[in-house]
Amino acid sequence: MRELKRGWVGRAAGLALGLVLAASLTGCGGKTTISAVPTDEIVAAQIINLENPDHTVRRGAARALGRNGPQAAKAVPSLLRATEDVHPTVRVAAREALIRIQATTSDGVLARADGKARP
Repeated sequence: MRELKRGWVGRAAGLALGLVLAASLTGCGGKTTISAVPTDEIVAAQIINLENPDHTVRRGAARALGRNGPQAAKAVPSLLRATEDVHPTVRVAAREALIRIQATTSDGVLARADGKARP
């Protein structure tokens, strides 16, 4: 019984590790991957994550939104707020996401990572 239990746990751990690795590779290298979850739901979840108390979760949410590109346009107001986050890595990730989303200011000028308008 002990061997059976150990074997099952090992297989489950291997499967979990494989899923984590697969998830971490999503969006790597600028390649688009197909997701079973609609983009709108992903964007909505990441917008909520931008308010998480853990700065690593907020940074990850900003990066994930940036990987969605223009499809994450409804996250722009939340990302703009995140550019004023207390943690510098969150601010940088939010600015980079805004660039990848191609967020524009009211006069149609693309935002830059340093927070200034691009001519």
